[in-house]
Amino acid sequence: MADSVFTSSANSVAGTFSVNNGGMAAGLNVPLGLVTNVGINYSQSINRLFDMNMDFRPANNASPMYYVGGRAQGNATIGRILGPKGDSDDYCAFYKEFGNVCGINESIMFTFAADEAGRNKNAGAGGTCKKRDMKFTIIDPLMTNIGITQNANDVIINENVTLMFADLKCGEGK
Repeated sequence: MADSVFTSSANSVAGTFSVNNGGMAAGLNVPLGLVTNVGINYSQSINRLFDMNMDFRPANNASPMYYVGGRAQGNATIGRILGPKGDSDDYCAFYKEFGNVCGINESIMFTFAADEAGRNKNAGAGGTCKKRDMKFTIIDPLMTNIGITQNANDVIINENVTLMFADLKCGEGK
């Protein structure tokens, strides 16, 4: 068998997938318009406590340490382009639906569609990628920020909406 030209970087294909079937659906009562990106961030603060009391230190003289879990909190961002889909009332409906602190919506379920990576050497030219959906539900979303930009080169109106939420669920359940 012949050696690879670049022996330190010999590679093999582990799998393939297509971005053609990728995307996101939110199943909302208000139109989202032309969505260009979605981000979900959910975090829990953790504090470390160290016991300084030398009287009860273990034989190996290690400092006892404790993790103290704080409250979890989340943020989501939705990037949209305003204009090509729907009209201004559609965008205002989203603001009204998710910007009212006294009328928080119950949840938004994001379904991210993608192709599953796989390798089927016998598939030939007729091979297809398997579809796979991943579902995440943000609980009690509330819009906290809107940013709108336009630049002179393409005059596209870009918008970023930030939502805070109380909990994140993974999978189908609520």
